[in-house]
Amino acid sequence: MYYGKWNILIDLKSIKRSFHTFFCIFDFYNIFETLNKKRIVTMTNRNKKQEKKQDVKTVVPQYISAALTRKSLLYAALAFVISFLVYGNTIHHEYALDDLVSITQNAHTLKGFSGIGKLLTKDSFDGYTSYVNLVSGGRYRPLALITFAVEIGIFGKNIPHVSHFGNVLLFAISMSLLFLVCYRFIFKGKMLASIVTCLLFIVHPLHTEVVANIKSRDEILMLLFSLGAMYCFFEYLGNKRKKILLGLSGFLFFLAMMSKENAVMFMVFIPLVLYYFYDKTLKTALTESWLLFAMLFLFLGIRFSITGLHSNPQNEILNAPYLWAKPLEAFATKVYILMRYLKLLLIPYPLSCLYTWNAIPYISTSDIRFFLSFILHLGIIFIGIKGFFSKKPLSFFILNYLAMILLVSNFIFDIGALMGDRFMYQAGLPVILAGGYYLDILVHKYKNIAFRIGIAAIVIALLSTYTILTIKRNAAWTNDDTIAVEDRDTYECAHIKINAASAFLRLSLKEKNPAKKDSLFKMSQKYFHKGLAIYPTYIDGHIIAGSCFYLSGNLDSAIIYYDKAYELSPENLTLKAYFPVVAKDFYDRAQKEIAKNEIDKAAFSFKMAMKHDPLYLQLVGFFYDKAVVYYFNKNYDKALEYLDTYLEFKKDNSKVFLLSGDICYNTRKFDKAKEMYTKALTLEPNNELVIKQLQNIEALTKK
Repeated sequence: MYYGKWNILIDLKSIKRSFHTFFCIFDFYNIFETLNKKRIVTMTNRNKKQEKKQDVKTVVPQYISAALTRKSLLYAALAFVISFLVYGNTIHHEYALDDLVSITQNAHTLKGFSGIGKLLTKDSFDGYTSYVNLVSGGRYRPLALITFAVEIGIFGKNIPHVSHFGNVLLFAISMSLLFLVCYRFIFKGKMLASIVTCLLFIVHPLHTEVVANIKSRDEILMLLFSLGAMYCFFEYLGNKRKKILLGLSGFLFFLAMMSKENAVMFMVFIPLVLYYFYDKTLKTALTESWLLFAMLFLFLGIRFSITGLHSNPQNEILNAPYLWAKPLEAFATKVYILMRYLKLLLIPYPLSCLYTWNAIPYISTSDIRFFLSFILHLGIIFIGIKGFFSKKPLSFFILNYLAMILLVSNFIFDIGALMGDRFMYQAGLPVILAGGYYLDILVHKYKNIAFRIGIAAIVIALLSTYTILTIKRNAAWTNDDTIAVEDRDTYECAHIKINAASAFLRLSLKEKNPAKKDSLFKMSQKYFHKGLAIYPTYIDGHIIAGSCFYLSGNLDSAIIYYDKAYELSPENLTLKAYFPVVAKDFYDRAQKEIAKNEIDKAAFSFKMAMKHDPLYLQLVGFFYDKAVVYYFNKNYDKALEYLDTYLEFKKDNSKVFLLSGDICYNTRKFDKAKEMYTKALTLEPNNELVIKQLQNIEALTKK
């Protein structure tokens, strides 16, 4: 029979025969399977016996992380691109602020490759005009300085664009790594949490100082190598046969600490990831991290062999922020600043390049701001400790934040400033991780479309706002002048006010328009007055004020500020360089004044020249000659004034003392006359005229 167009012949007998054959085959298959199972059981038993004899243990994976997928690599690459888009406008910036400490005025860095040895074996401030231990405890962060030296060795000096590109590149790589670490090892495949965390970290305005200021490459390298160490460490835990990953993890962690000491906080972070997210005991987590602890001890041994164990006491308020605070004031202010950090993490405005003296005035323990911060942080600590035992993820984020913020809080040691935006680069990471983690939970818990759209709108708005603020803040970091002018009124910080005064002064010198030039000069005066009002003994403030007047041609006002700075710091190298130049200007001015017969003005100018450069001490005879003229004109007061000036610089001329004695004798100031004659006689013991005058005074005073 045929069926349909396919001409399929159906033979009932054939079907019956086929079924018979199928069942025979199936029966044979069953027999084969039975025999095979028996063989497998026999072999398994034999293997078990052999394993028991050889004491072979089966390896069971204990650390399961998310797989490295194409999608995750795509998002990591996207993080790299976004980092460049956000910070690309910093590449053409110049050097700014502390770049002089690390690069432009660091003798070791400027030597290029030949300076690397010194950078590895000296305090990180050693190359900066020998200001070793500029801050308490010293600093040993050679790796970032070495990268600057390498750049100089390859490209030459004065290459800020190369260094800025390096910062952006390293930051972009670290952000790709941050995404992968979050996705694979912390959030274990939670894509949304990883994406949001990475984006928040990239665009957060608090991080602009780190990326836009070349000097802060130490922060970038610290996080980059810490994340690299963490990535290799967890890869190793997933397959312990790859011992090289463990060694690489230890090496990268060592490099992280060589970049900046704050990397030691990953000794807390990594074991806590194992404890909370891999459900390990604390003992196991710490045991697995043994190599990281070994690297820590190695680094500390190297560091303290170079910087020493002593803490260098500071007497400069700009480097010792609590120098003038009472103990309770210091405690209250430190606690209050912790709340300011939390505020800046959520609302990063206003930001400041510096938080030195009086940016945040000291507060007392009776201040409501201290009380609020104290209660808030007590609550945070309580939640963190309570959740530790039940392994609540919130506890993980809290304890890591507290550990990292403690290191930069001034509670352990003075960090050289009241606070700093850059200090939140590492310390803010746990808070940003918490944001990504709980947003992911929120989105997956509530399926309502309207709710999800609302959450998406909030996140997009937040990311957009942060991005705009970051790009705008980047522009402020163009150079010393732009950042000082931008931040001049953010806080009542003496340091920034003086920097702004200096910036306005430089801008006025460049300006061609007379009206604008005068306006900028007045702004310079305004801000150095503000800065010195906040910090009257600020040495650099007085020097900048002096320079402001000097460059405007006002020598008399300039020298007042320079002399005040010299009084505060007699060994100041800047003043030692300035004084010969200023002295020459006074000398030149005196010559012009003599030509105009302005003798008294010339006398002042000569006096200033002699005072500020020994080269002009030969001018002292001018004052004796003029004193003689005034003496014969019976202008005794003026004559004494000139003689006193002479005696300020030289006291080896008996004629000066004799003339001074004669003036006092004629004005019947016998005690003073006797003093002058006695000094003249000391220099010229056989002077009969002096002896006679002393006898005359003796006779007159007896009467």
